[in-house]
Amino acid sequence: MEDNAGIGRLGAEHLLERNLKNFVWAPFWDDAVNEERFEGFASTIRAAGFNCVRLLPVKPRQTPQLNWSVRRKAVLKMIRALGYPLGVFCYNDCVAADIVDACIENEILIPYQVSVLGVDNDPVICDCVQVPLSSVRHDLEGMAYETAALLDRLIDGRSPPDVAKRIKPKGVVTRKSTEIVAVENPAVVDALRFIQNNFSKGNLSVDDVVANGRVPRRSLERAFRSEFRRTILHEILRVRVNHAQKLLEMTSQSVSDIASPSGFASVTHFYRVFRDRTGQTPRAFRLSRRLPRDLQIAKKNKPSADYMD
Repeated sequence: MEDNAGIGRLGAEHLLERNLKNFVWAPFWDDAVNEERFEGFASTIRAAGFNCVRLLPVKPRQTPQLNWSVRRKAVLKMIRALGYPLGVFCYNDCVAADIVDACIENEILIPYQVSVLGVDNDPVICDCVQVPLSSVRHDLEGMAYETAALLDRLIDGRSPPDVAKRIKPKGVVTRKSTEIVAVENPAVVDALRFIQNNFSKGNLSVDDVVANGRVPRRSLERAFRSEFRRTILHEILRVRVNHAQKLLEMTSQSVSDIASPSGFASVTHFYRVFRDRTGQTPRAFRLSRRLPRDLQIAKKNKPSADYMD
């Protein structure tokens, strides 16, 4: 089975990283899977010091299903009442797409007022909705392999395990629906915009970020810590690593070719920072995002000179 509590935690961490402070859970069913995902999400949100509101499910089991137009009005009323910016984590991509459409039709800006995150990473939905949808990606291949192993175990005459094995999600595929860092301090907004526009420059420093604005370094550092609980340097590294992760997952570029456009002066520096922030080497991260059939190809074709991997 998928690790539903883990899916909830991952969704919460993704929205918290955007510095959001208002959160909503949007269910589809009111079943056990929904409860596990909600608890993982809500417990992580509460641990960070915030509250989480739960919407009515799209398809309730015990009560009559609401007409979508009636439910949409109730959803929009709650979203407006909670205030912006708001993070909405949805049971699946279908629910998320409906919320994105409802917000856009009512002139609520995605992601600037409401950030929306789905589950399943269905490309037919995520890439075709009015604002491309960020989504939690299941490890479906890992589940299939574990299922085959269990089948082999049963064929051998051994008993099945008493507890289902939970397979962790692979991560969040970030698209425009959550591409925002919510802040109110205008000096921090300017600094974030400068970092986003210049992170690929290997010589970008904290002094450069400070010089771009009109706030003394100590004041800007204090504002960053107040908003994010991290320093300006940590934000630069976070943006660089996030960019590198996208290239590792979406392209076949080598680690050395990814380091420079991600803003790292050397492969060694890239390797060290990436491992410190993610707990994985760049190669291990890339392999964890690939289909199992691709792993065998990667092992056969691994360049012997790529020592950093």
